[in-house]
Amino acid sequence: MRRLLGLLVLLLLLAPAQAMAARLALVIGIDSYESLSPLDRAVGDARAMAQRLGELGFGVTEVLNPNRRDLSLAITAFRQSLKPGDMAFVHYSGHGVEINGRNLLLPRDMPLPTMGAEDFLISESIDLNDLMTRIAESGATVRIFVIDACRNNPFPERGVRGVGGVGGLAITTPPNGTFVLYSAGFRQTALDRLNADDMASTSVYTRVLLEQLAVPGASISDVARGVRGKVAALAESVGHQQSPAYYDELNQEVVLSPEPAAKSVAGDTAPAVAEAFEVARQINSVDGWQVFLQAYGKGFHADMARVALRDLLARSVEPTRVSATPEGGLVASFTVPLKGKIVDWALQFSFTTECEADHRIIVTSASGNAINVMDRGLKRCSGTPVTFTGGADGPRDFAGTEASGEWRFTMWDLDKNNHTGTLNAVSLRLVVRNDDITTEQTIALTGLPAAVPSPL
Repeated sequence: MRRLLGLLVLLLLLAPAQAMAARLALVIGIDSYESLSPLDRAVGDARAMAQRLGELGFGVTEVLNPNRRDLSLAITAFRQSLKPGDMAFVHYSGHGVEINGRNLLLPRDMPLPTMGAEDFLISESIDLNDLMTRIAESGATVRIFVIDACRNNPFPERGVRGVGGVGGLAITTPPNGTFVLYSAGFRQTALDRLNADDMASTSVYTRVLLEQLAVPGASISDVARGVRGKVAALAESVGHQQSPAYYDELNQEVVLSPEPAAKSVAGDTAPAVAEAFEVARQINSVDGWQVFLQAYGKGFHADMARVALRDLLARSVEPTRVSATPEGGLVASFTVPLKGKIVDWALQFSFTTECEADHRIIVTSASGNAINVMDRGLKRCSGTPVTFTGGADGPRDFAGTEASGEWRFTMWDLDKNNHTGTLNAVSLRLVVRNDDITTEQTIALTGLPAAVPSPL
């Protein structure tokens, strides 16, 4: 009993520190090049990778077909979002070229240079080594880069044949704490498809990588080795040489898909489960029940723990703080106690107006992600309920981000008139996964109805 109590207390003490370390990903895919030959599967690679990383608990920023300015802005924003101790994952699918030993990633609006215009090409592209250095400077402890740009030289046309190598990318030395996966080896090119009958939306390399990333307990080194063997065999079956390279400069073993935690407490005997359940019952906190379910996820005690957790969640939400914003809007702040990554969400609200359409509503999660759920109004009147759904059927901005902490529901009236409307009700439903335990919570905001301040 004493040992179990000590373990639960230790886990509870460690939980806040672990929550501070985030998994964040930047996923880039470019098909629609303006001057270079278009690609068929780079965007498909990016979309599939973004979905898989979200399933692995990453907060994902997906950037499709960016020009040079948008790509630079996305990289800067991602760099600024990283904190010391975080895990950063960067995936790039698109054209790349090697110039004098420098690996360059090419944006959508990369112009077609003339022969000998290497300096111009370098200035208009993203240098991979510079990108890795910038991410390392964030203090993120683990940085993983997937570079699927090992295609043919995109400058084979007459007049530019001297720009870039014959294909593939060069050997690189990543900063300490970095793991880099390439879709092909040094001077090799990567297959987009195996043959004319291959209609998959992803490249050969990415579809194998997606499969390996989901293997429970596999380290990133195991993933890279598994991908190399399978891709090489597939490429050889169609007479192509492609042996994906990887460079490991990590200082620790990194597992992206952990083993199920059903046996994390020593012994799954009935007395041990009963004793652990009694400790969790005496603590009776959201953290305590989540720790118990991580250790014992099945059986009668697990079912009872879920009942206790649902009951506690229904009573553990702090009262909503409703106030006016400095800009003249209405803000309702509330706390979500449930720890874990969001896998699905839905928002329902109603407000009363006299058919006035010009309102704006923004919901901001505890991690700072914001969704504009209404802009310039919905052309509806008199408190019509409106539901916004996340996950696969709606905006994905909250998927993969931490649920616990303070959220904000902010509403502005955009018209300078006498009637501004009244916010009547707001409820937020969250489905959260903590390790392999999924929990649902619905929060109804208190302190409503409330009038939206007039901008006059």
